[in-house]
Amino acid sequence: MGLPNDDYIKGAAVECRQAAEKDFEEPVLAGHGDTDYARYMRTGALLSLQRVPEEMAHRDELMFQTVHQSTELWLKHACFEVEEAARQVAAGHLETAVRLLARASLGIELVTGQLEMLRHLSPWHFQTIRTVLGHGSGFESPGWRSVQAVSNGWLLYRTGWDRRVGDPASFLNGGHTPGVAPDCARWLAEHTPILGIGVETVGTDAGQAASFADQPFPCHWYFHQANKYGLTQLQRLAELPPQGALVVAGPLPIVDGSGSPARVLALVDRP
Repeated sequence: MGLPNDDYIKGAAVECRQAAEKDFEEPVLAGHGDTDYARYMRTGALLSLQRVPEEMAHRDELMFQTVHQSTELWLKHACFEVEEAARQVAAGHLETAVRLLARASLGIELVTGQLEMLRHLSPWHFQTIRTVLGHGSGFESPGWRSVQAVSNGWLLYRTGWDRRVGDPASFLNGGHTPGVAPDCARWLAEHTPILGIGVETVGTDAGQAASFADQPFPCHWYFHQANKYGLTQLQRLAELPPQGALVVAGPLPIVDGSGSPARVLALVDRP
């Protein structure tokens, strides 16, 4: 490559002079606001969504609304990433899906982390705020409802029982192994969007589940009734994050069977 000629140098000088003459403080985007930042982020509309002091029943309403409104935004983002992750899994792009699920998981962590702010709201002051909430409740959150609708994840029940795998007698423990209580199993099966439950023990139910008076073998009974699944004898659950792992369960292609051996993998995004 040769050196720039005189015409190129003159043209570049003109462009630099024109750029220097531009007023970069003058917004170029359409919308409301004194700056492009305000127009793109819509800060005027965003910051007008909270009650003004004259409308507040208590000054802590700003904290209360800030926590809940930002929660809705993070949940919206988490659902957005989970939906795309599902499409990436269907397309066979597992690495991309794992990265997206890591984003969603971090969003949920931020949501739960910022709820600590509400510890600074006294019960007495909340009762004052409660008078202006109408019938409003966190159970009505559209963000949480959306998360439930798109999550369809696995509940992996970690007890540390996989440490006994090398000792058959200790692993079976005379039929005494940990498990889920009947009322909890029913609630998980009937009121959550999970695909199923995974455990480290030999069965999804507790070792003594056959003797449960209210419902023997509750995980089998309620989960199968709800068309949900069970995974057993999982290992290394302690190495997984609380949320965000991509679980791949590959059973044999058995027709009209009640169960199958399966190769179960959990993919996580490593930094």
